[in-house]
Amino acid sequence: MVEIRGRDLLIAMQRGFGCITVIATLTIFLIVVFNQTSNIYQTLSLAYAAKKVVTTTSVQNDFDFSLDSDEWFIIWHDEFHDGKFDGYKWDVQGSTALSNYSLLYGKIEIRARLTMLPEGLPGLWLVSEERPDAPAINMQHLITPAMEASLTEDFHTYAIEWSQEGIDWFLDGQEKFTTPYDGSGERLFLYVTTPPQGSEIDYVRVFKSTI
Repeated sequence: MVEIRGRDLLIAMQRGFGCITVIATLTIFLIVVFNQTSNIYQTLSLAYAAKKVVTTTSVQNDFDFSLDSDEWFIIWHDEFHDGKFDGYKWDVQGSTALSNYSLLYGKIEIRARLTMLPEGLPGLWLVSEERPDAPAINMQHLITPAMEASLTEDFHTYAIEWSQEGIDWFLDGQEKFTTPYDGSGERLFLYVTTPPQGSEIDYVRVFKSTI
């Protein structure tokens, strides 16, 4: 039999308690680190959630999704609050305004009360970036000289539904005719003559097809 003397037993117990102390210290350290990591994770999660809320709110404030329908969803619009162009959405120079947004196909709708100019009605066009002074699509193409006088008396809605196959033309929600579209598939910008005295634009809205 091995004889264990009192001194040896005391040393062994001290060593054992030393290991227990180290293990306990490590355990406490890991618990502290885990708690700190959890707090950091929770803080980041809350910050991310807050960012998502801000982002969602800003989008909802910028776009009125109540304008969506089964066939079309809103992708850009200006409601002309206080009768002015939104400076974040248009580049206004002199008597004209060019949208900062370009599109390829979709539905464009403009509601306005227009005053007759010596050269005709103010321009409501879609133009290319290279030729902003020449209409690639004239949204008033459907208006005949006989119609012009009556259109200056009240608000009217001018719209087109533009696809790769052609353009459907609408006045006050009524389809007037369809023309083929033989363009190059180039993205176009909205070009609007700033309302002269007596004219007023209610809104400009752009939609994409849900199909």
